[in-house]
Formats: sequence, structure tokens, C-alpha cells
Amino acid sequence: MRSVVFVLGTRAEAIKVLPVISELRKRGHSCRVISTGQHDLREFRFPHFTELRPPTGISGTFNSSFEGMAFVAKNIHRIRKLVRNCIVVVQGDTMSTTVGSIAGRLASNATVCHIESGLRTYDFLQPYPEEISRVIADRLSHVHFAPTQRAAAVTPRHSTHLVGNTVIDSIRSRRLKVKDDGFLIFSIHRQENINSSSVMTRLVKNVVSLSRHFRILFILSKNTQKKLVQYGLYSDVTKHCRILSVLPYEKFLPLLARCTAVVSDSGGLAEECAYLQKPLVIFRKKTERFESVEHGYALLGFDFDLREFIRNFKPRAKHIYGRGDSGKRIVDVLEQLEKRS
Repeated sequence: MRSVVFVLGTRAEAIKVLPVISELRKRGHSCRVISTGQHDLREFRFPHFTELRPPTGISGTFNSSFEGMAFVAKNIHRIRKLVRNCIVVVQGDTMSTTVGSIAGRLASNATVCHIESGLRTYDFLQPYPEEISRVIADRLSHVHFAPTQRAAAVTPRHSTHLVGNTVIDSIRSRRLKVKDDGFLIFSIHRQENINSSSVMTRLVKNVVSLSRHFRILFILSKNTQKKLVQYGLYSDVTKHCRILSVLPYEKFLPLLARCTAVVSDSGGLAEECAYLQKPLVIFRKKTERFESVEHGYALLGFDFDLREFIRNFKPRAKHIYGRGDSGKRIVDVLEQLEKRS
């Protein structure tokens, strides 16, 4: 099989390709990782790791849309030279996903594969720029690895493979002890939320109310902290919560397994919470993982009664994001594709 090259930028992408890399190595296939530098990925200790530039931080956000576009333009041709005659794998919906899919499509004799394809909110501004990134990646990819039936229906039938979500592989392999230690996790970082003083005021109002009944761990990124200070809300958060910096995944997962519930605007946490059977409030107007809402794992929106949701939490389906064998399924497909070519 041709060499497989993963083009990554963020920690979330790294977490979700690890099961595929592990399976490729187990079967004796060659693979490399190219990091665009959105996040520092050295903690993952990837074999054959190339970093295009020093990482810009743990948040991975850009100060403007022009900054994001400049990032894409600067990296396309550098990556294009490194992925000729390769299977190019991108994951998710970041600026690095966009860069990898464009560079792979422009490279000679390269096949572009998109893990976690087909997710949609059908609103280019929510979330921004992720919805744009995933549409671009899907349009440019030769092969689509869809996590759910809903996602699989979005991309071309002939190129789409329903494989589940690779993050379930990562969680399952850790054999976490799931229990309820009586605390909530808050994690808010999306630009459309933290740039709105009214949205953040509603968030802090919920924090104060829930702190009367639960201990709260607020995982606080630097960008979110800066905005809370700007809006005069930071002291309310520190008064009612235990503040934690953004954690490595290895430390975050055990916390998630022990919490009572989660309030977050992260997209991917819908998958972890569903697998671990943790009630989730998706602190957004729209979600690309509506399966969590549909099957009773999550609430969607800014106004919620989390205590009532916890009391009545009875999900209606199991394994909505896969059974923990997505890495094997993806490598099976890659091997079959190479045999046909």
C-alpha cells in the first residue's frame, strides 16, 4: 500500500487519528504525520512526525477570517510537495483539514480521504469556520469515512463508508471506570459564544445557579478567560467554580468519566458523552451531531434546566457513534482501495 500521510493541526484531530495510525502500524503499513502547527502535537509522540511551523498555542483559533485564510494559503504548497503519490488523510473540520484536502487534491497521484465526513449544521456561520472547512474537505475528498447514517447520507454513495467515530476506539481502549462523583464540567471556547457578552452572561447565570447544587469544574481557555474579564464576569466564575487550564486528553478523559454532566460548546464532546452515558448540554444554537439530541443524550441551546435533564436522563439508543472498531474499518477500506488501483 502507498504511504499514508495524515495532515493534522489540532489536538482533537490527533486524538481521532490515533486508532487509525495504530492499526496501520499493526498491519505493517507506512504512515507519516504532518502538523500545520495550530496546536502543539508533540505530546502524542507520532512516528515520522513533521512540524511545518512552531505551534501557535493550545486554542488553535485565529483572530480574524483573513488570518485563517492566510494560514491556508501559506501551507498548501508546502504540504503538496510532501504528499505526492500518497494516501492523504484529513480529519474533522479545522483550517488544517482544509489545507490538507486542497494540498492533497493538487498533489500528483494522491488520494484524499476524509475521516468524520458528512457532518453538517447547514449554516456556514454556525460553527464558523468549521462548517465551511468540512464542506470543502468533503467536496475535494476521493474517499469519505462517515461516523453515522445521517452523515453518510450527505456524501456520494460510491465513495462513502460508514465506519463510526474513531474517538470511540480511543475511549474504549482506555477501560475507564465510569461513575458519578457529583461535579459538572463546563467548557466553552467557540468564537461565536465568547464574542457575545449576552451569551456569556447567560452562561455565567447558569453557572451561579448550578453551583448551589453541584461542584463545578470550569476548563478555561485563555481566549475565554480574556473575554470573561472583558465583560466583568470572571470574578463570578472564579467564585463559584474550580478553574482548570485546558488538559491533555489523557487527564481529561478520567474527569469526564467521573462527572455528573457536561455543559460545552465543543462538537466532539457529544461523542464521548454519549459513549460514557453522561448528560450533555450543547451550548450552541445548532449542532452537527444531532444524533445526541435525537436519542436523548443532549440538550441544545442557551436556556436549559440541567437538573431536570439529569433526573430524567434515559438515552434511547446505544452505540450511536460506533462500537470502537472504526480504526480497523478504515484501514480495511484503504487496503481494499489500494488492491483495486
